Formats: sequence, C-alpha cells, structure tokens
Amino acid sequence: MTAPFASPGLHDALILLAAAGLVIPAFATLRISPVIGFILVGIVVGPHGIGGAPDLPGWLRELAISDPHALEPLAEIGVAMLLFALGLELSTERLRTLRRYLLTLGLPQLLLCAAALLAVLLAAGIAPVSAASLAFALALSSTAVGLQLLMSQGRLDSHAGRDAFAMLLFQDIAIAPILLLIAASSAPDGFGVTLLRGGLAIAAIVIIGKFALRPLFLQAARTRSHELFLAAALVVIIGAAAVTASVGLSPVIGALAAGIMLAETEYRRQIEATIAPFQGLLLGLFFIAVGMSAKLSLVLAEPLRIVVAVAAPALLCGLVLLRSPRPATG
Repeated sequence: MTAPFASPGLHDALILLAAAGLVIPAFATLRISPVIGFILVGIVVGPHGIGGAPDLPGWLRELAISDPHALEPLAEIGVAMLLFALGLELSTERLRTLRRYLLTLGLPQLLLCAAALLAVLLAAGIAPVSAASLAFALALSSTAVGLQLLMSQGRLDSHAGRDAFAMLLFQDIAIAPILLLIAASSAPDGFGVTLLRGGLAIAAIVIIGKFALRPLFLQAARTRSHELFLAAALVVIIGAAAVTASVGLSPVIGALAAGIMLAETEYRRQIEATIAPFQGLLLGLFFIAVGMSAKLSLVLAEPLRIVVAVAAPALLCGLVLLRSPRPATG
C-alpha cells in the first residue's frame, strides 16, 4: 500500500492545518482558550500518543505526525512573532500612561512571586541558577491566555482587568532582561562575556532599527503591496532574532527588541494586522509541539507529584498577590 502523500512534510502540514481549522472555531465556541486545544492535539498526534502506538489501524496512524522535530523551527518563529507583536504594544506613550500601575503592581508581583518560589525551590535542593530560572518562569503568566479570558468575560475595562493588564504588560517588558540574565548565567563563556555580547547585540538592533526600519516600511507602503509589507516584517523579525541567536541568546529577545523599535512608527498597526494570521498559526504550531513533548507515561506514573508541582506554584503566587498592597486609585 502506497502512502497517500509522497512527502512526509506535506502529510504533517495537512494534519496541522486541519487541527488549526478544527481547534480554533471549536474552542472559541466553547469560550475556551485555543491554546488548550493545540496542546491536546499535540498530545494525541505526537510520539507519546498515536504516533508511538504500534498496534493501531492504518487510517488512525495516518493522523500521527511523522517528524515532530521538523516543527521546531516553525514553532520558534511563532514564539518570536508573539514577542514581536508584544513589543509593538510597548510604545513610549502607552508605557507613560501605565507607568504607575507597572511600578506599583507589575514590579512587586513579579519580584515577590519569584522570591517566594525561589525560596521553596532552594529548600527543595535545586541548584541556585536552575532554581532562579524556574522561579522567574513560574512567576510569569501567559499574556495571550490572560487577555483572551479578560476580553471574553468583558472585564478588560474593569478595575481588576486594568490591574491584570498592568501585571501582564510588566511581565512582557521583563521577559527580555530575564532571558538575557538566564542565558548569561548558564553560558560557557561566562556571565560577563555573554551579558556584554547580549548588550552589544541589542544595541546593534536598536541602532540599525533607528535608521533603517522607517525607510524600509516606507518603501513597502509606497508599493501598496501586501506581500512586500509582509516580507519586510518577516525580514525584520527573523533578522533581529538571528542577531541575538548568533551571540548565544534566545532569538525571542531580538524579536521583542525589534517590535519595541517599530512601536514608535506610524506603521505599527499595519504591521500588527499583517502578521496576525501567521502569528496565530505559527504559535499554534508551538503549542502543538509542546503537547507532543508531554510524556503521559510520566504523568500516569506519578500523578500526585505532577498535580502538586502544577498546583503549588499557582497557589503560592495567588497567596502573594492576596497579601500584596494595592496602589491607591485616583
């Protein structure tokens, strides 16, 4: 029996596009974040789901992803596009408007939650660098999921919604320095050398962006070609990500820096609208890749430990937020 598709890549692309076409509308109807749906799809079609089951009907095995590692580059681009889009929202005017909430809500929330988690992780015997990385990772929230929940409930303009948005926005701003510090701490070349390289890479992005980004998008806008405008946006995202990756840092740091640079231009909204469909699809691939990496055998082997590991950080951060002082309104 010949395979329906000569190319495994074509087969995997069809499975992923079909998954996106089913997950997004289905979970939107249920008012559940599509992120959960993508992760579930990854679990089902990945190597720890039907992809790793030997005794399955042929038609069912056709639904499995044949090469999970082939998705990784596209998944990384999706994350870079998300950070780029977040950078587009960090204009100077917006930061100035929300600065009081960022400093009185966002900064204490992140530092206090990270400190509480760090204390628990160190007490559990985890190495300091690993414990600090885990503490900051667990103290961060998903902006995509959080904002979607607030908007679906109509609470984004409420007092609680404004507070939550300030915390999420500060976390978005803090991602770049956190990633830079974590990468520098674990780099073989040493903390100082890696930090210097990262600083120079970001400075290069800022300098090049200051003189090149506005003329680039001006020429793209003059052509009135949607394809050329999209190509310019992708060149900026991938180019900035490649600059930081070349010095041993996470590519998303460069994408975020490029987004912040473009937030001050008049093309911000047009860029945002141009990349939105691709960002959603590629980010969906990232969450599918996350699902494919989940080993259900480990969850079934030690369910209590997994539940505690998931629930404990959430409860600890919740207690920190409840005990934190709130800024005076006005």
